[in-house]
Amino acid sequence: NPANRMAYAMAAAILAVVSIYLICFYASVIYNAFLLDPIKLAVSQSEEEIVSNITIANVRAFSLVNNEFGFWGVLFLFSGTFVFITLGFLVHWFNHSNNRLWVYGLYIFTFFFDAMLAYEIVRKIYESKLQTGSVTETWKFQMAFQQMEFYIILFAGFGIYIAWGLLLRYLLEEHHKILPSRAGIRTRKAEIERLRQEMKDTRDHFDGKSQLLQNEITAINQREIGARQSEVENNELKIKSLGEKMREHLQHTGLTSQKLRAKITAFLTGWYNSIIKTVSKEESEKIRMQCSEVVEHFYKTVGL
Repeated sequence: NPANRMAYAMAAAILAVVSIYLICFYASVIYNAFLLDPIKLAVSQSEEEIVSNITIANVRAFSLVNNEFGFWGVLFLFSGTFVFITLGFLVHWFNHSNNRLWVYGLYIFTFFFDAMLAYEIVRKIYESKLQTGSVTETWKFQMAFQQMEFYIILFAGFGIYIAWGLLLRYLLEEHHKILPSRAGIRTRKAEIERLRQEMKDTRDHFDGKSQLLQNEITAINQREIGARQSEVENNELKIKSLGEKMREHLQHTGLTSQKLRAKITAFLTGWYNSIIKTVSKEESEKIRMQCSEVVEHFYKTVGL
């Protein structure tokens, strides 16, 4: 099941806000339940002619603790709020075990702990009212269950605590789904980088081979062209030398080029007539063409 990234991001934002709420709420509850003296507060407020204002939530808990108890009081109050966050984390942890008794035990413990805090706060609110004369009846245990504030404190803490634990469980489970995809993305990125490096190495190797082949082609062309050019020059010198020798021979023997051509033509005519008598017409024609090519080549070679 792939992870829903949008739902994951929304749940993370909600969890962050709910965590802030739990810290502030339990800081207020812990201050009212453990540190607040309702009688002292009622006396000071009556001296200053201030109507009692003990409420369920005390948003000035940290500042009041700092004024009364200093740094250690703030540290106690702040660390006390993480008791409930720790309980929520333990609920998630024990949900993965086969023993469900731990989960039920944590829920029951948290519920009764919240109930005791709510009872203590409601009692202090009532005691404060008793000191100011708003009520006259002495506090009794069962009165807590008749006060709406008791149920508000209980469910505002315990209900949000359960929601926080469920959100945490959802986020951690979704996170395990996201982790394989992240690992896959990292693996694909590494593979892409490796392939890019291989492509670069192959391109560099190909460019080197191409340059080497180009150099070899250039060297071969230069060598072959030089050799052929040298052969052509040698052949031209030989042809020129043969032509000179032929002309010298003709001058020495008294023959002219016309006489030489006439002798060669007469020889070829007699030779051809004898060939016709010994082979077929097609074969004799083929031989005559070959002989004509040889004679023409001879004329060109000697400069005639």
